[in-house]
Amino acid sequence: MLLRLLLLLPAVVMTAACSVQFEPYQRGDTTEEIAAYIEVRFGQNAREAAFFSALEDAVTDKDGPALLPLLAPRIISDSIDSDMASFFGEFPDTAPQRSDIVTYRFNRDQSGNGPDQLSVTAEFVYIYADTNPVFMTVSGEAAGSDPIRVINLRAQPLDPRNWAAPAELGPIRQAVRAIAYATPVILILAFALWLAMPRLKHRYLWLIAIFATTPTFTFNWASQSINALAPTLERSDEGVWRIELVEWIITGVQLSRVGDYHPWIITIGLPLGASWFLFRAIAGRLEKKPVSGRPADA
Repeated sequence: MLLRLLLLLPAVVMTAACSVQFEPYQRGDTTEEIAAYIEVRFGQNAREAAFFSALEDAVTDKDGPALLPLLAPRIISDSIDSDMASFFGEFPDTAPQRSDIVTYRFNRDQSGNGPDQLSVTAEFVYIYADTNPVFMTVSGEAAGSDPIRVINLRAQPLDPRNWAAPAELGPIRQAVRAIAYATPVILILAFALWLAMPRLKHRYLWLIAIFATTPTFTFNWASQSINALAPTLERSDEGVWRIELVEWIITGVQLSRVGDYHPWIITIGLPLGASWFLFRAIAGRLEKKPVSGRPADA
């Protein structure tokens, strides 16, 4: 019995590693570090520097005629004027205090005898004094030595509630937090009891039942929205039905966050199988294999 308990801790750690992100959100480089990198990058690549400088000036000034030459011809349509008006409408009328580049990626593809293909992607956050920040993402590309042209440009206001601590938790957050604390405790207790019962009948079926965490749902800590992951029944665009009975969350809880300006997402798999196992164990209703020469336990 003591040996099994000593083996329990590393076993729990190993199973936890299957599903729990011990560092659920790694910030990565700070805006200052990204700015320093981009300064070096732009110093070595004048074409990228010119493109993003012109783009930021056009966006900050809400200057449609200045933005138009930066767009790739294939994304310019008859509705370009209304598209620009909609895009600029996402930004407040006041000038931003600053704009931070929070992501910068580039790739140069060389294939065959054709010209090199350069692609760049950047994400900006525009900070204002009295209004919410605005998130902008831009993708551009260029062939050979051609100027970079925009192939995708989007903007949307950010909600500070996504990253600010709520003024009060409220009953829903309190309930989800209690479930998140209780779920791994129930799973660990059930697993410990399972280890301590080597003569348990249908032993490995019970192990599957213990860790088959379902129903499973995600909870948005900022908006308090709940989304079911399992069991679910969905129909794809191709008309194919898909059923998801179990979403395996070995320790019952996961935490995730996309970035600084995004909310925490809590994924919880309810330990119904583990709870049923503990209930039957406490009630003395778990069947055990008989010891040689002895009748089976009740």
